[in-house]
Amino acid sequence: MITGKRPRSINDYDIDTPEPEQKAQKHEEPLSYTAELNERVLKKIKRRLRENPDIDLTTVIPSEYLERYAEGRKLDGLQETVTEYSEPKCTIFESSPTKELDQTNATPIDNLSQSRNDFDIPFALAPNVEQLLNCGCNDQDAMERRLQDLIRSGEIIWRSEVSSDLVVVKCNNDIVLKVIPFTSDHTEATTMRFLQDSMSEIPAPRLLGMVSCHFRTYVFMTYIPGTRLDSIWCQLDETQKRGIATELEVILQNMRQQAPLGTPLGGVASEGCKDTRRYTRTCERTLSTIPEFIDFLFSNPHFGGEVYTRLLRDMWTDQQSSVVFTHGDLEPMNILVRSCDNGSYQVSGLIDWEMSGWYPDWWESIKATNCLSTMTSKNDWALYLPTCISPRKHKVSWLLDRLWDAHVP
Repeated sequence: MITGKRPRSINDYDIDTPEPEQKAQKHEEPLSYTAELNERVLKKIKRRLRENPDIDLTTVIPSEYLERYAEGRKLDGLQETVTEYSEPKCTIFESSPTKELDQTNATPIDNLSQSRNDFDIPFALAPNVEQLLNCGCNDQDAMERRLQDLIRSGEIIWRSEVSSDLVVVKCNNDIVLKVIPFTSDHTEATTMRFLQDSMSEIPAPRLLGMVSCHFRTYVFMTYIPGTRLDSIWCQLDETQKRGIATELEVILQNMRQQAPLGTPLGGVASEGCKDTRRYTRTCERTLSTIPEFIDFLFSNPHFGGEVYTRLLRDMWTDQQSSVVFTHGDLEPMNILVRSCDNGSYQVSGLIDWEMSGWYPDWWESIKATNCLSTMTSKNDWALYLPTCISPRKHKVSWLLDRLWDAHVP
């Protein structure tokens, strides 16, 4: 969230000069969250457009824009319109046991009305984190000051382009602090704990504690050295890319264990199933089968006709698949690598587990290519996906999702 800043005018940004009558319009009050968000995005779009007038604008708009916009609408006290959807009017699901899927919680950020006095430690702080904070866990004011000190003094290793509340800070050589808008969804934390207890061979951060206060959630985890794969992928040669894909295949084969009988789909601690497209939807109702999960996907409001929609859903349900543990957002930005003396690269870590859990075995291939554009020419990541999650292996489900996605607003 953007707080404690002076009122801003559109003229504060390096964008095209507005028309004379627009110049006379000045903000007498601080801009709302959504207004400032839109100005930041507009600035970025116009800057990139000046650099390349032929650019595909869909590649410029930040992928998390709708999530941040929905968050801002709540913060600004406006009626939420982005994610308030009801079940589709299409009657083909009337015989389905999941026709009543609850969409009331289909918002990117939960419980943004949290009181500014709320203070909670959902996951106990590890001893090295307590030592780092150097304050009592029950002293809220001291805790908040120390958290802000850590952010100011630490090394910012990632920052969102559209929200000052989304940052990752390296506190020291052992500890990373991830700052996100307040959320009651603890999927990433529970997953890190699950991996540590049940799949310790998977190179994932270890949870070191979590604190929630003042509209923010602070997640402490172990630091994994490495370079984000998306920052170097286009510079790698064929041999280097295939080497990374081969190593990922081994990691994922170990990770993609089948769910124990009776395990509900979604987060490992029953956080529910998620589907991120233009925004993130969460189904709070427990889903126990893959057909129920497909019902959830098709409960998204859509532009497709009844016959077309039913045909897609029937073909999808006919696919034989199993439920396996899934990362849910396995794109190069969430893969860390380090260089070896022989010129190859080794996978050092998989990060950002917010979308993880028990999902159909084809789900990883869909989400690993979430940002694949029909216009993409340079980024060939999709061609090197490990075999177990490649669209080549899950052809029908992958293609059906691409067809369905085009009809989701």
